[in-house]
Amino acid sequence: MLISKIKHNPFYFILLLTLFYFLLHLFFIKEVAEVVYDEFYYTRFAKSFLEGDWIFDVHPPLGKLLISIGLFLFGNNPLGWRIITQVFSSLLLLIIYLFTRKLTANNFAATFAALLYFFETIFFVEGHYAFFEIYVPFFLLLGGIFILNFQESGKKLDFFLGAVLFGLALSVKWSALFPISVFTIYLFFIFKKNFASWLKSFEGTANFVIIVLGVYLITFIPPILQGLDIFGWHLDALAFHQDKAITHPYHSPWWTWYFDIRAVQFFSDTTNDGKFINVYALINPITSFVSLYALFFAFLKIIKKEFDKTALVFFLSMVSLFGWVLLPRGTFIYNVLPSLAFSIILSGITLASIYQQSNLGKFIALGTVFLAGLFFIFFFPFLVGLPVSKAFSDAHFWLQTWR
Repeated sequence: MLISKIKHNPFYFILLLTLFYFLLHLFFIKEVAEVVYDEFYYTRFAKSFLEGDWIFDVHPPLGKLLISIGLFLFGNNPLGWRIITQVFSSLLLLIIYLFTRKLTANNFAATFAALLYFFETIFFVEGHYAFFEIYVPFFLLLGGIFILNFQESGKKLDFFLGAVLFGLALSVKWSALFPISVFTIYLFFIFKKNFASWLKSFEGTANFVIIVLGVYLITFIPPILQGLDIFGWHLDALAFHQDKAITHPYHSPWWTWYFDIRAVQFFSDTTNDGKFINVYALINPITSFVSLYALFFAFLKIIKKEFDKTALVFFLSMVSLFGWVLLPRGTFIYNVLPSLAFSIILSGITLASIYQQSNLGKFIALGTVFLAGLFFIFFFPFLVGLPVSKAFSDAHFWLQTWR
């Protein structure tokens, strides 16, 4: 009966895939039993919050508050550090499917997008540890579903929930402001179409912005209660992000991310028997290629003035990427996550179009997903920190800039 349901409705398949994705995270949650990369800071911030002592950090508070839930429930250990991020990482697979299906009304596009996400290496590694990059695309896409619902139904609840979720995204990282600005413009034109009034359009958009900023400020209440000066914090955080003198060996400019030029090594160690343990972040090369292909052809459609909802996804991805030009300080490849999430959706739409054209198209689309799966398996030991031989380890560092 379950197989029959899956066959007739891929949603059940996506639910099983989401569960499997979470179990995959959970099974390897203690493979690296010490803090990895920025876990050192984020778990410390979360632990200090639980102890009533808020520590300064350059990002808004929500990411640390979410991580602190895991520490509160399971203690100061790998399970407590990482479980909440892994839950969000797994649910994002389902959210990508639902957003794509809502956008296109095409189960093939939604399923291809979900599969590409499942096999995307940088999403898995960012969602496996106590980082909070994953929270931004989660809240953005979930909020986007409600905005698309609002476009169809006009229900105020959809509008309100979408704005709340965008406020939560902004409360994790300021970079969420890039795609939120695109959604804001999109909402303005929704209001313009519905009301045929510039005044009503500005009024509706202003209400949206007020809700987003209101939610953003509400998330500061816990640290304010622990003595945070919210005005001073914003000045200090802004000064940090504008400091060009801050350097890091893993910095990489935004234009290199889709080409995997500079990976970020999160962890490196050797075992007593000479095995090598590495954890590093890079984009699945197949996803990179398909994303660039999908973005290019979406751009051509826009040039030809062939506008549809895929244009929205194109602008969301591009603005999420180009927005980093505005940041004076150095950036990292994992900053690509919001842009890549939208690119994966666009890639799913592109693969579905190819799949539905011919038998050759089916072969190309399914073959692309298969290759993405092979690369995911190939790099998997370096996502969860499995011990491997030196020869096996060396075979994965294709570029010197990956070390």
